[in-house]
Amino acid sequence: MVSPCREQLEARLRKRLSSFLNRSSAWRPVIQVIENAAARRAWRPFLFGGTLRDLCLSWSAPPRDLDFVVPGASMEQLEEELGQYIERRTRFGGLRLRIRSLPVDIWPLEQTWAFTAGLVERPTPETLPRTTFLTVEAAAIELRPRPGRAREFHTNGLFESFAASCLEINLEENPYPALCVARSLLTARKLGFSLGPRLAAYLDHHGTQLGMEELEEAQVTHYGDVLLSREAMRGDLQAIRRQRAEERAPVRLPLATQGVLPCRMPLVTTSGKRTGRQS
Repeated sequence: MVSPCREQLEARLRKRLSSFLNRSSAWRPVIQVIENAAARRAWRPFLFGGTLRDLCLSWSAPPRDLDFVVPGASMEQLEEELGQYIERRTRFGGLRLRIRSLPVDIWPLEQTWAFTAGLVERPTPETLPRTTFLTVEAAAIELRPRPGRAREFHTNGLFESFAASCLEINLEENPYPALCVARSLLTARKLGFSLGPRLAAYLDHHGTQLGMEELEEAQVTHYGDVLLSREAMRGDLQAIRRQRAEERAPVRLPLATQGVLPCRMPLVTTSGKRTGRQS
């Protein structure tokens, strides 16, 4: 089967994003809050990361949360506009909002961790996709286009990863390696993708250095639950090590789903009701 080209993937993602932003759903009032704040301040928010990855997969899968990055905004301005919704600060220094019981992360573009750490130069919407750990999350798209223009859209390996069905590292430096390991294993299983050589080496190294307890704790902190059991993680990491020792490429995780635990994060219906869902 011929893989879709970059232009086809981008056109499909743009269409799916437009549908998601405009259709009636529990997320529509949430998006409206961000749009109203942006209009008052003349901001141009960008939707960033995992939501765009998931829209590459499906029209209908509801997002776990939304991430917005706002060029030119200060943290104080965000707090002034969205103060009633603030739940806490995130581990990377952004704001976790709770709007109609739904989670949203938002932060000034210039305070993205990889920019402040000096790992990526020139904090702009164009360079923002270079700051993610995985290529499948390396995308940022304007929430609303400016009059007479298409949405500004920037990626850094997203479409190439989907065309090759391969998960790879985008920016290796990250202060939370346990979370990177756990999220990479979960994402590879979710997408059914193979692992690129850099990611396989990273997982082999850090999976050996980190304990299973640390990997479970990282999941609880990030997802609110353990989604991948110790047995499943141990089996995945052993398979990665074995295939690397055999110099096999690409590296693939075992097909068995044993050890993937029920995800009790909310599934949001169009009525706003929250139900459990499987990861």
